[in-house]
Amino acid sequence: MDEYNELIDAYLRDELQGEQKIKFEEQLSKDEELNRQFQVALEIKQALRYNDLSAKLETIKAMDAVSSGANQKKNRLYGLILICVLALAALLWYFNRPPVTDESHKLNDNYAHLFETESFNSFIKHTTTRSNSSPASFEDKQQKAYDLFSAQAFEYAIPLLTELWEQHNDTLAYYYLGISYLGENKLSEAEKILNSQVVANYENPLSQ
Repeated sequence: MDEYNELIDAYLRDELQGEQKIKFEEQLSKDEELNRQFQVALEIKQALRYNDLSAKLETIKAMDAVSSGANQKKNRLYGLILICVLALAALLWYFNRPPVTDESHKLNDNYAHLFETESFNSFIKHTTTRSNSSPASFEDKQQKAYDLFSAQAFEYAIPLLTELWEQHNDTLAYYYLGISYLGENKLSEAEKILNSQVVANYENPLSQ
């Protein structure tokens, strides 16, 4: 829905603050359509940042190599116009592409009930305010990873949660990582984490 686009863009730019950000995150965890559009926006942001930018630079370099004299500025202008057209085409494709049907990401029927809003909220153990005992960069990583987990954007949360566990021994991140693997239908990884002693003090969704 078009009314979501401005909120999603503002959130990804870290422009939402205070109560506005909290309300958006609550809505993101409950509204399936908003969550779907949020994940699409993340994919677009990554694609444009890592792929499109690289392609633009390579195109400009190639143009510079073959252009000379009076034709150089004209060729560069044509190239930039072409890049804009291709970028627009990429955006249109992302917004209109068919839904992903990869079976590896299909939620296991045995655990589907765990990811309904009321049940899933019981697994969220953090608050939006973190302790000041850690460096700000660490807090930012935690909050971003935890927010993605709360929105059930597991594909994007997993690498951040893995980093928090491996580099900082964040046991809550490890717990969220196990549930994220469960949500991505990676059962062996989920069982290894959720049945470990490291997260024994947290509620085990596999027992429900």
